[in-house]
Amino acid sequence: MINKEEQATSSRRADYAGWRGQLLAQLALSRLRRLTVYAGPLQGRYDFLAMADEVVSFFVKVKAFSSMKRRVHGIESVQQLRWRIPTRLILDAHKSQIPVVLFLFDADTGHGRYLRLDTIKVTMPGAVLQTVRLPVGNTISEKGLSLLIEELGAMHTAAHASQTKRNALRAKARQ
Repeated sequence: MINKEEQATSSRRADYAGWRGQLLAQLALSRLRRLTVYAGPLQGRYDFLAMADEVVSFFVKVKAFSSMKRRVHGIESVQQLRWRIPTRLILDAHKSQIPVVLFLFDADTGHGRYLRLDTIKVTMPGAVLQTVRLPVGNTISEKGLSLLIEELGAMHTAAHASQTKRNALRAKARQ
């Protein structure tokens, strides 16, 4: 029979991935000097808000796991990590005016991947959970996060140009 002290120790070991994931995310975001990072909870569901400038910002939702507990070796070289998240998180990301990015960390190695949730298609709207795939190309690193910020900046620029064009067409139609 397990006594209460053993249960508490076992519970602390099992949940270290959560707090370590939060620390790893904060460290990764802080390495990019051009980011200003605000800790959450934000809008009741996100862990961080990262802002690169007035137009490029994104929410971060952090998840973490233990590769030792799951008995996975060489996590850095796995081509595609699969993770189950609540479908509601994806649906909320679609409604958000600010992009939402999932950070998934291996608490044992510090390896992390990211995935934009606002661009993920909901495959089974009625399902409680959905599996998402985080490719090795989305590794959380200074280079990887810089590419994400560039992508978000390009997306904003394209949206702004499209809005400007629509406004010009409306003005022309009123003449």
